[in-house]
Amino acid sequence: MLFLLGTVSFSQGATITVNTLTETALENAITSANPSDTIHIVGFGVINFTDSITIEKSLTITTDGLGSITLAGNSSSKFFYVEGNGSL
Repeated sequence: MLFLLGTVSFSQGATITVNTLTETALENAITSANPSDTIHIVGFGVINFTDSITIEKSLTITTDGLGSITLAGNSSSKFFYVEGNGSL
C-alpha cells in the first residue's frame, strides 16, 4: 500500500482535479494531462488498482491534505509505470 498525504508543489501547467476515487478516473486524468500538469486528488479513501498506469510525461500528483488517499493493489501490480520522459 502507498499512502498519499497532502503536498505542496509548484508547477507551471494546469491542474486536473480527480473527484472520483477510482483507477479509471485517475488514469483518465493522467492520460488527458499535458507535461508539467498537476493531478489533484480530492477526497478520503482507497483507489484500488488492477493494473499499472503508464506515465510518459512529467506530472505532479497532489491531494487536498485533509484526509488520506490509499493506493491498493495486489502484490503483482505496480501502481505507476514511468517510462521515456516521464517523471512523478
